[in-house]
Amino acid sequence: MKNTQRGFIIPLVIAVVVIMGISGGTYIYLKKDKLPTNSTPSSGQNALTDEMASNNSNLDNANIGEKVYKNNKYKFSINYPESKYSDDNKARENAIYLHPTTKSNHFSIDNVTIIFSAVDFRCDRIASNKKTDGQTLTIGDIVFQHVSGKVKTPQNKVIDNYEVFDKYFYTKNDTCYSAALGTFTGLSKKDLTDRSGNRMLSDADIQKQWEEIENEINNYKSDFKEIVASFKII
Repeated sequence: MKNTQRGFIIPLVIAVVVIMGISGGTYIYLKKDKLPTNSTPSSGQNALTDEMASNNSNLDNANIGEKVYKNNKYKFSINYPESKYSDDNKARENAIYLHPTTKSNHFSIDNVTIIFSAVDFRCDRIASNKKTDGQTLTIGDIVFQHVSGKVKTPQNKVIDNYEVFDKYFYTKNDTCYSAALGTFTGLSKKDLTDRSGNRMLSDADIQKQWEEIENEINNYKSDFKEIVASFKII
């Protein structure tokens, strides 16, 4: 009887050992299969990587503090400093209008305008582009022609108006791309410190104000040229 039990127990022990070995191996294999690896990222990781790459690409389009304007119809873009200039937010398919964010001593916000636009014909067909001053501005493979002008007109005995424009233009494939700066202001000859309102400024005071106006215009021209330098055909 003892020999019979011993003969039965030994095969049973061997069977248990084999089953445990198989179970343990299966567990290790399955556990290993679930471990993350660096060689095969998940679809979620791929999506995150793509999003980061896209964001970086957008950041590359402008420097810090600049805003990007893209015209998808005429395929051009510019960058402008959003702390100094803002879009008037009027829907136009061919242009963007920028105004200063703050007024200066002699110019209100609405009296300074920077316009980037495109039209479906050559620039030399536009009358205001015909009298170029021979200056050019080269941006990559783009060579802008330049034209400028100023008009000072006496409105009456008390006020003189002063209008200045500065313009760059470039033709590609019979499309005219242009960048224009326009400023307008009026100079009062009255001495506003005189309570009677009858006294006029001296010639020296008037000349000083004209110089201040010219300096402010030159600052706008400098900003304008920097924005033009960001122009791209996209």
